[in-house]
Amino acid sequence: MKITQSSLILTTIPLLLFLIFMESPAACLQEYVYYAVIPSRIYFAEPKQALQTVIAPTYGFKINPNSIATYALVSIVASQDDTHVRVYNLSNNVLLDEARLKAMEKRFIRLPNGTIFKVVSNRLVTVEILGGNGEAWKGGFFHIGKPDPSMEEGPISVTFYLSTDGCYVSKEFILVASQRLIGEPYRILALEDAEVTVIREDGAKMTFTLQANTYKVLALESSYKA
Repeated sequence: MKITQSSLILTTIPLLLFLIFMESPAACLQEYVYYAVIPSRIYFAEPKQALQTVIAPTYGFKINPNSIATYALVSIVASQDDTHVRVYNLSNNVLLDEARLKAMEKRFIRLPNGTIFKVVSNRLVTVEILGGNGEAWKGGFFHIGKPDPSMEEGPISVTFYLSTDGCYVSKEFILVASQRLIGEPYRILALEDAEVTVIREDGAKMTFTLQANTYKVLALESSYKA
């Protein structure tokens, strides 16, 4: 998914769930290094008892056993052609995955809970951690879904997105869209009057305008499938 605009905007989903640290490259090395860790425990805690239609926290919470996940899905998408990406386990420095990507091409890797890893790239990429089980739609019915590139929907990454030049405020963003079948979790904020174009990997486009200091919420079809 590619988002471009004529003026400065900020692309976001409201809160921060997983944080990926990026180290700027030394000028002579031309490498970008992203550090992250898969949480050791991934699950959803729900209230033991609901009070009519609201949560009653005084009764405590319980872990939904169907939500317990043993791995997370790491997605990597390139913003430029000839992007060389390597994924290392930081505990033993073992190379876990390696690929050369074209612009807007994505790569997925499954990593078990507790994995401390780094992504090394010769060009800027967008790295997301997608984790947690939940109800998913596949094959005409709902079932407990684990994050997987074949799914028609996925977990929502709650974060701000970096642009193709490594800034949070800019004019071009490339990301892997992931959301449920309903809802509008994506927000585009305009700092100036802007014409915004959202381009899917199959070339389909959507264009709209935003006035300065306004925003638009969007539903973006999960683009897991290659």
